[in-house]
Amino acid sequence: MIKKIKLIDNKIFKDFFVYGLGTVLTKSIAFVSLPIYTRVFVPEVYGELEFFLIVGSLFAALLNIGLDSSLSFFFKVGGSFDDKKTTTVSSIFVISIVWGILLFIGCGIILNSLDINFEVKKLYLFIILIYSIETLINFLLNILRLETKSKTYTFYQISNGLLSNFLSLTFILFWETSIEKLLLGRLISSIIIFFPLLKTNINFFDFKKISWNSIKLILLFAIPLFPASFFDFIFNYTDRLLIEYNMNYEQLGIFSAGARLSLIVSLITSSFTLAILPHLLEAIDQNKNKFINDLQNNFFWIADFLILIFFIFSELMCFLLLGENFRSVFVILGFYIVHPIYSSCYSLVSVGIWKYKKTYLSTIIMFGSCIVNVFLTIFFIKLFGLIGVAIATAISSLLWIYLTINISENLYKTGIN
Repeated sequence: MIKKIKLIDNKIFKDFFVYGLGTVLTKSIAFVSLPIYTRVFVPEVYGELEFFLIVGSLFAALLNIGLDSSLSFFFKVGGSFDDKKTTTVSSIFVISIVWGILLFIGCGIILNSLDINFEVKKLYLFIILIYSIETLINFLLNILRLETKSKTYTFYQISNGLLSNFLSLTFILFWETSIEKLLLGRLISSIIIFFPLLKTNINFFDFKKISWNSIKLILLFAIPLFPASFFDFIFNYTDRLLIEYNMNYEQLGIFSAGARLSLIVSLITSSFTLAILPHLLEAIDQNKNKFINDLQNNFFWIADFLILIFFIFSELMCFLLLGENFRSVFVILGFYIVHPIYSSCYSLVSVGIWKYKKTYLSTIIMFGSCIVNVFLTIFFIKLFGLIGVAIATAISSLLWIYLTINISENLYKTGIN
């Protein structure tokens, strides 16, 4: 038994290194491209771009409807399928395509009814297509992750980041400095990456395995998580909408640049959670509480150390990376970094909710945290401006994780402090 646990630990360390390397390289691409974007676009245009991306994130949340969590659960743990991996992958793929087509038609009808010019409609169309394809790409990448094929996962992760940023930067630097050309580069990149990634996972597709029972089980698990995904969107993007409403596109651009910089710095914790999820699911299935608790403890000391370092060096980062127009970003970074770092630990602290399939509890917790976030943001933005928005997000994130830990521990004890 000791030998077996040691092998698992070594595998996690190997995966953490590979995922970490891949994430570092991918984020490094964004790390290089972000200073270019903040120098090519003034804060007002960058804020307008962020507004389009918010719409894309909303579309992705509607398209996902909790299917990413269903993939993880049924692929590794649950289900009474004869071939759970093939049945799970094939069923979710078909659900995604059918639901995506219906959603695309609905969005087209809405766009056609809006009194906006053709150029803006074209940008929204780009956004819908981009996020549709990227949702399928993430689905295929998650299969590789659940199979612990960390090297293949990392290869496609890096390739996607390189190609997307290369095409977008090439188009805006040598063709036309516009949001449309940036989005066009991202769209073309997604199309190019999708097909070889689909071929890599083709062994998991067998549409004869699909049945009404498999679709029903997957949807019954996923749909209660859909409101949680929607509330997650509200949690992440209401602050941007309130900034645009109470201030302007320029302040939205400054805040968005800071938010993206903080996501880059959270790469270590996200790499850790990517590496441990397949092993965590197996530990849940086998009731290895000590193993789960060790993972939890390791995450939190890494996370707290990163937050402290970020508070200390945020001003220097902004000065070196974002340029003069975005230099004031540093005032929000120390507080905002709490959200991306702590949100990456959700799977670690919601073990009981997953184990007993009480996914509706995630929706309730997220809804409550969203309400707190919205009210705090409305109150603090009037008192403190952008830094008030960051503080509201930090407080709400801590509340979300704290409530999740307590409710999950009441269902299934892991020993988390």
